[in-house]
Amino acid sequence: MRVVVDTNIFVSSFFGGKPRKIIDLWKIGEITLCVSSPILKVA
Repeated sequence: MRVVVDTNIFVSSFFGGKPRKIIDLWKIGEITLCVSSPILKVA
């Protein structure tokens, strides 16, 4: 499954809950995080 997340998910993941579950799924390879080209250009 491909998922697009914003910075709120990353910050909220430090406090647990559903945002933490999303990050955990990404770490174990259950989901793929997707980022658009314009966002990558800003970084």
